[in-house]
Amino acid sequence: MWSWTSSGKLAIQVKAKVVMSETASETGGEHILSVPTAKFEFSRRRRTIFLILGILFSVGGGALLFLGLFNPESMPTARSRGQALIIGGLGFSAGCFLLFNALSNGGLSAETGTEGLVLATKHGSESCRWSEITRVCDIRVMPSGGDNSAYFLALARGDNRLLLVDCADGRSLTVTNLLHDLDRLIEIVQQVTLPRLLSEALAEVESKGSLAFGPLTVSPRSLAVMKDDISWEELSDIKADRGILELYKHGKKKPWQSIAITEIPNSHVLTAIIEGRRR
Repeated sequence: MWSWTSSGKLAIQVKAKVVMSETASETGGEHILSVPTAKFEFSRRRRTIFLILGILFSVGGGALLFLGLFNPESMPTARSRGQALIIGGLGFSAGCFLLFNALSNGGLSAETGTEGLVLATKHGSESCRWSEITRVCDIRVMPSGGDNSAYFLALARGDNRLLLVDCADGRSLTVTNLLHDLDRLIEIVQQVTLPRLLSEALAEVESKGSLAFGPLTVSPRSLAVMKDDISWEELSDIKADRGILELYKHGKKKPWQSIAITEIPNSHVLTAIIEGRRR
């Protein structure tokens, strides 16, 4: 809870909630984790799906390629042979890609602790202390009404949802949707980092007069989206649903603005500021 006092100073009261798991992992990253609290591993369900689809696509695509290349008489026309080669090539490539994803990410995991976050792969591990995290981004690739090829490609790669964490030393940790229960990991990271990032954000608003969160700008008097702004008194509600942040004016049923959460760095901090200012 926070507000600007009549003297223009900030009154801040932040309640932090750290989500702890019932069991703690004993492997990896002890130097930064201190006391492990939760571990997230490569989704078994996604790996199984990748393996099954990879085998089906590889076998089916390979069969079409074999028929088109070595048994052309089985094709009634040259056109059908060409179509078989194209479809077979695409199917075989997609199958190999899915199998590679399923087999190469077996060692992928992320672990949280009382001191920080550790991301591990087969090639090593990276870590960042909670006190050194400067930005948390919840990035989603959403289907659109037109060409959805980018969405389906991201879905196949397992990066249609990303957690991007920037550290004070310039490094970035990227966690993909290949991990099981990425929603909970994002929730933990946001809850642990919120008190410090919120205090820093409010202090910057006080010292500089405003602070930008992507396309949104917060000031003591208003909230602006690009060139359109609204006073805090006019703002009635805020909703976040399916990766979209909606802002409502008093007396209006339709949202005043709808912004993709992907476009908003530290969206959890912005939401806390708006909720606190509305109270």
